[in-house]
Amino acid sequence: MKVLFPGSFDPMHEGHLKIIKRASRIFDDVLVLVAQNPHKKYTDIIDRCEFAKKSVKRLKLDNVKVDFWSGQIMEYFEKYYFDVVIRSIRDGDDLEWEEKIAAEYKKQNVDVEFLYFISDDVTKSIKSSMKIKQKKNPQSLFAFDVDGTILNDKKKLLPSIKNSFKKLIKNGHKIIIVTGRTPCQIFDLCEELEFDGFILGTGGASIYNFKKRKYFLSKKFIPKSDIELMIQKAYKIKRELTWSNGKEINRVYFGENPKKDIKDPLFFLGGTLNPIYQDWEECKHTLNDGIVQISIKSESWISSEVKKDLERKISKHSHGVETCSVYYELGATGVDKYTAIKTIQELYGIDNENTYAFGDSENDISMLKGCGNGIAMGNARPSVKNIANEIIGDNNNDSIESYLIKKEFIDEQ
Repeated sequence: MKVLFPGSFDPMHEGHLKIIKRASRIFDDVLVLVAQNPHKKYTDIIDRCEFAKKSVKRLKLDNVKVDFWSGQIMEYFEKYYFDVVIRSIRDGDDLEWEEKIAAEYKKQNVDVEFLYFISDDVTKSIKSSMKIKQKKNPQSLFAFDVDGTILNDKKKLLPSIKNSFKKLIKNGHKIIIVTGRTPCQIFDLCEELEFDGFILGTGGASIYNFKKRKYFLSKKFIPKSDIELMIQKAYKIKRELTWSNGKEINRVYFGENPKKDIKDPLFFLGGTLNPIYQDWEECKHTLNDGIVQISIKSESWISSEVKKDLERKISKHSHGVETCSVYYELGATGVDKYTAIKTIQELYGIDNENTYAFGDSENDISMLKGCGNGIAMGNARPSVKNIANEIIGDNNNDSIESYLIKKEFIDEQ
């Protein structure tokens, strides 16, 4: 029997691959169709198809192929003919929508049979949903990344973010801001949000109680040898070097002037829009044993090369991630956003099942993967979307508010 598994696959993730493996054990031939919905914006269909092919290839299944189609899926079905169309059900909300799709197909072809595959997490999802209804939304912990998540591409807060924060707190939930920035860099943002909770900064190495103005700092630091590698690299490519001890941040630029040297617009969107650079000779003494984060900022195409080069050289005591396309960021091994979140979970007495993490970049992977509910923004990198439980809209729209309303954590008014 031939089966068609259509979808947008933007991108293909582990949940899709599990369904493909299950289908391959039942059917003789499985065709995964990367499709296009004209009413929605997706990544380029060719790119999605190539990513899907690479993902499926890793499964080593001889009876599974991948194709793409820009027209109506029904047209593809009728052109090549399949015995069955399979669809995935991730939660109870999907079923009503899938029934509508099935009805439209059968209007055009009465021989179409639909088979629904329920995801492995559906039982957990149903149980969680039941608990929410029984307890009227138990107290939950919401962890929000900053750049690319609660800030839009212009580094501004949408009104919906402010409203969502207020409503979550009013409804008895807890909020933490989890960022790669040093806490002092987002004090103004917290004031704008009227937020007085915990900031988990420098990638989880520092926790700041905004209400009590008190720091809790990691005891794990980046080795001097790895710091020296970062200094040498930044100096060689004549670009920005930033480091932090968890409280203060230092920033130098080894080139002449970034506005003259750099043509990549992404460089001027990440983090601080107009940084004030310090004199290297005057501040290099601060690169001591207490550094918890150090990063190199360069053009997006250079940053990837920086990552590739330094990952071969840094010690096992440090780990690096590429963030915002222009930063290669180094932290101490064993320190990340999720390890910091666990501290706050214990403080508030909130379990992992009721913790929701929102992010978009590689330094968010630990918390999206570790927390019970990892939500990737629509603008997130493929590697981030691939490990997330759910993918929502991008940071330039009211995506977070819509998600919270859908899950009944806040109301529409």
